[in-house]
Amino acid sequence: VGLQEVVNLSTAALFQNESSAESKMWEEAMGVHIQAADYKVLIARQYVGIFIYVAASRALVEQGIVREAQCKATGCGLMGQLGNKGAVCARLMVYSSACCFVCSHL
Repeated sequence: VGLQEVVNLSTAALFQNESSAESKMWEEAMGVHIQAADYKVLIARQYVGIFIYVAASRALVEQGIVREAQCKATGCGLMGQLGNKGAVCARLMVYSSACCFVCSHL
């Protein structure tokens, strides 16, 4: 799941590259349903107003079918660094295929 505008954009929010109260609220709300469906959260990452949440079947993770989950975030806004524009990318392996999910605000 990829979300944008998770926080109200403010000067302080431009430097927010970790979890905020708002993203934690989304993570908890989705987590209730994910855990009930026997899924495991692989990635929950916020970068300014962007939030990406990746989950997979617990059985597939335990069998090693879904593995190697990684996440990277980058800002490309003002001066090429601030988070008013940017992206969060999640990468994982499913069997022998690499899957990439990107949530961006450009």
